[in-house]
Amino acid sequence: MDQDPAREHRIDHEIVVDAYDESEVAMGWYAYLENHLSFPFEADYLPNSGVESARVTITELEEYEEFEGDDEDEYEGDYEGEARELEFSVTMRWDGDEFSAALEHIFPVDAGPKTLEAILDWHYWKARRG
Repeated sequence: MDQDPAREHRIDHEIVVDAYDESEVAMGWYAYLENHLSFPFEADYLPNSGVESARVTITELEEYEEFEGDDEDEYEGDYEGEARELEFSVTMRWDGDEFSAALEHIFPVDAGPKTLEAILDWHYWKARRG
C-alpha cells in the first residue's frame, strides 16, 4: 500500500497522538470512530477474499476488543506493534437479522464523507501495520 501523507498526519496527530501504550491507542481510535461514524449507512460486507460481498446496513459501532492473547507481557514495546491486534466491530443488519462484523470487512457505499474517511483511515492503518 502506498503511503498517504495526509492520512498519516491525521492518524498520528489526531487519532493516536500522545498514545503511549496499546490501551491509549485503542481509546484514541474508538473516540475517533465514535465521533466520525454516522449511522445508519449502507456498506458492502466482504468477510474474506473470494467470497461474494453482501450489501448491509451498518447500525452501530460496538465496544472494542482490546487485544487477543492471555499474556499481557507479550504486548510490550512500541504502540504500533502492540496495537496490531486491535479490532473494532460494527453491528450490521442483513436480510432482517443483525450480526457483528469486523470493521475491516466493511466498505461503505452510501455513507457521509466523515464516515467514509474514518473507515478508510482504519483500513489504511490496519494495512500499514499488518
